[in-house]
Amino acid sequence: MTSVQHSRYALFHHPSQTINHGIEWRLTPRSKKYVAIVPPSVLPGPVTVLRAQKGKLDLQITPEQADALKLWFCNLGPDAMRPTACDTLKLCHNGPYSVIGTNMVATDSMPAVGSQVLVRVTARVNSIGPLYKSFVIVHDVLEADIVHPGEHARAKRARPNA
Repeated sequence: MTSVQHSRYALFHHPSQTINHGIEWRLTPRSKKYVAIVPPSVLPGPVTVLRAQKGKLDLQITPEQADALKLWFCNLGPDAMRPTACDTLKLCHNGPYSVIGTNMVATDSMPAVGSQVLVRVTARVNSIGPLYKSFVIVHDVLEADIVHPGEHARAKRARPNA
């Protein structure tokens, strides 16, 4: 592995990169906007790809991941709406994102529908007049070689000579 590949691996797998505390949001005095320095962070555990196109990505998250997102946004004021992904367990992203292959090299291919991926996200709050809406933004996706124990046994039964 090159040093770039080692760095990408660390960005997705080091414990310090996982969402584990609330963001320190600040309401600016003049413009009355919520701002924070939010580095991309990894959602804990894999997510399931529901749709993947260039510029559009829909992901199914688990209740535990929704709880991590709620923790991330817990320091927002009561006047700010939380991301819908926390309630619907569906993270919909419109905009650019990077795809990292299993070899830790950026790729142009899209993750397959139904596949399990790791995802790094960041947060933003937009204001429309007096209303505040928080968003989860997908930064990049890591195609992961994740095999569930039951799937491995089924695959072995399907190929008895393997």
